[in-house]
Amino acid sequence: MNRHLIRLVLLCIALALAACGDDVIPSPQFDPASGSQLSALQAVKIRFGEDMDPATLVLGEGMGTQATATWSTTEYTNDTLTLSPPASGWVGQPGVTVQVSSHLGVPQALLNARFEVVTRLSTFRAASVVIGQANFAEYRGILSASTLSSPEGNPAIGPDGQFFLTDTANHRLLGFSQLPTTNNASADWVQGQPNFNTSNQGVGPLAFSRPTSVAIHGQALAMADSSNSRVLIWNALPTTVGTPPDVVLGQPDLSSRSGACGPAQLDNPKGVAFAPDGQLIVADSGNHRVLVWDSLPTSHGQPPDLVLGQSDFSHCASNDDDQDGVWNASPTARTLDSPSSVWTDGTRLVISDELNNRVLVWNTFPTSHFQPADIVLGQSGFTQSTRNDDNQDGTSDATPSARTLYNPVAVAGNGVQLAVADFENNRVLIWNHMPTASFQPADVVLGQSNFTNSQYDDTNQDGVMDPTPSAYTTSGPSGLLFHGNRLIVVQDAHGGNRVIVFKGL
Repeated sequence: MNRHLIRLVLLCIALALAACGDDVIPSPQFDPASGSQLSALQAVKIRFGEDMDPATLVLGEGMGTQATATWSTTEYTNDTLTLSPPASGWVGQPGVTVQVSSHLGVPQALLNARFEVVTRLSTFRAASVVIGQANFAEYRGILSASTLSSPEGNPAIGPDGQFFLTDTANHRLLGFSQLPTTNNASADWVQGQPNFNTSNQGVGPLAFSRPTSVAIHGQALAMADSSNSRVLIWNALPTTVGTPPDVVLGQPDLSSRSGACGPAQLDNPKGVAFAPDGQLIVADSGNHRVLVWDSLPTSHGQPPDLVLGQSDFSHCASNDDDQDGVWNASPTARTLDSPSSVWTDGTRLVISDELNNRVLVWNTFPTSHFQPADIVLGQSGFTQSTRNDDNQDGTSDATPSARTLYNPVAVAGNGVQLAVADFENNRVLIWNHMPTASFQPADVVLGQSNFTNSQYDDTNQDGVMDPTPSAYTTSGPSGLLFHGNRLIVVQDAHGGNRVIVFKGL
């Protein structure tokens, strides 16, 4: 009789049955709570309030695949689980699922949480790593696997950490097995050239002409081969020298290079990006439009499914709101003038509208041609386009501000923050939260000590260029990428010839 009673009591406690009175085992608690903003290097703790069996732990989703799991004792044996990020920080907007049993063998219900991961940066922060130079004070070097010449556009990181970078003036795509963590790193492979010691310009399956920007989705890689007026697609990441692409967009074959306006043509494309669901987005700069393919293209010259900046695929004039084929003096919420970069998290879409000195934001991903943007940065309204015009009187001011832009050429986000490469102001602007209103000022500036300075390579911030650059300065930033606890900044102007990596706080 007593044995049966003991069994019944233990079973009631383990299953937390209401018939046995109030629950004695509290629900597992996440610290920080699900939905919180999480630093890219911040660990997550889960307190179970009872003895757990570590051998039964199963982690899932993005954070679960990245985490290092450790158990500790707070009140009971193995009642606290700590999920620590990799050394480079959490990547993306990770969620986590947790399944584990108690020491009595009773499984917990499947736990899940989601977090907003941020890269915490401060104004005039020093970069931690330079790629393309021996150190932060160098300008250039002899052509090799460790040097760059006027790199442009957003870089990309593959699913296994491979780092890809367009080395624009050397007409090549460089690949690193991992994002470099020390200065003067050498690339591991090259595309567009037969080796690391040539920089020939050309067209064909193994030759490029001023490639600008690269993007990755899964194992697929897309690259804007700008001066050849085409976008190249590899269905698998090209990690050996001389790997030809599988598909070309903008041209009928891999040997053609004419720029033109049309549904199957491109003219000086500069930016490429993938949405999380695989949509391919291209900033077709010379045709003053942004094109969207609903899925990864599989044939040469495949036409896109959606166009922004124009009402159809046969119009290509800048700021042509009335679609009469003639440039208009003022932009609108649905026109573009030389868009150069795109970014999306699958919900929002952001475009750098370079020659209109603004950045456009769609709060929901567009679904129709010529759809107007919801928010404009750099201007107070959609009809203004003057550079560095804080008072919006139509005349450029002597200095920039936290809400003005001068030829923004690149945009990048991480789902929470937005970064803009403000090219001619020699700075990178960061909004710590995605902007919700037009003309919203940035929160952080890199490359300058305040929002009114704009001189390149000005470490002492006296308004005069210094003889050498430094870890604090930027010179014509032209590409951006958030990755875990880092912001990667590509620089190409005034002999910058380098990529610098900022590590979050």
